[in-house]
Amino acid sequence: AQTENEVYGVSGGALYSVNKDDLGIELLSKITGLNDNNIAYIAYSEQEKTLIIAYANANIDLLTADGIYNVTDLYRKNMAGSKNINHIYCRGKYAYLSCDFGIVVLDIPRQEIADTYIIGTLGDNVPVLSFFEYNDTFYATTADAIKQAPASGKNLANFENWSTIETPHTKSNKQAVAYNGNLYVLQSDSVVYKQSNGAWNKVYSPIANIGTDSTNLYLMEQHSFTVISPSGKRTYN
Repeated sequence: AQTENEVYGVSGGALYSVNKDDLGIELLSKITGLNDNNIAYIAYSEQEKTLIIAYANANIDLLTADGIYNVTDLYRKNMAGSKNINHIYCRGKYAYLSCDFGIVVLDIPRQEIADTYIIGTLGDNVPVLSFFEYNDTFYATTADAIKQAPASGKNLANFENWSTIETPHTKSNKQAVAYNGNLYVLQSDSVVYKQSNGAWNKVYSPIANIGTDSTNLYLMEQHSFTVISPSGKRTYN
């Protein structure tokens, strides 16, 4: 996760930061003010200047220039089944947490849970693996499909407002992204499929992870990564 001055990374459940100016490395832990151990996922909200830190037990820290704020709503919630946080997507003042039961909407400046979306076909809990917005549409990746809903104008807590995009049924889905007008889905066999004109076609393998920003598609392999941009394709070892 990249901020204006730091690059943050997680390794073995621990949080590290690298200063962009002097390349100094710092380990952040409970000793330096974090509220828990075993970090599962991080993401940075550019609008709120906040690093969201999700722990394996569903506890959440918000790291800001003013300090560290602990959000325990999800951690303290009594519920059957797993509360694992698989992915975080930031949009405006909200962070969308992809959890093993659905999507949790975190209001970052208010430091509280704003909403929960349960998007199973019959209104049941379904693990959400990743979440993103593209062209005013929200997309949520599940193991066997991609769910979509308008980013505004609908009650997204109502599962009937989420429609289903069928994905290749070769293996289970791991993650999906949108790039250059197309959907890409990474499946558990490390194959990336691209949807074009309603059809899915195999385009890249073996891939461990995929990501996007405003201009590029990133394909992470075991010992290298490839950047696909409007100007071409480049691989770094």
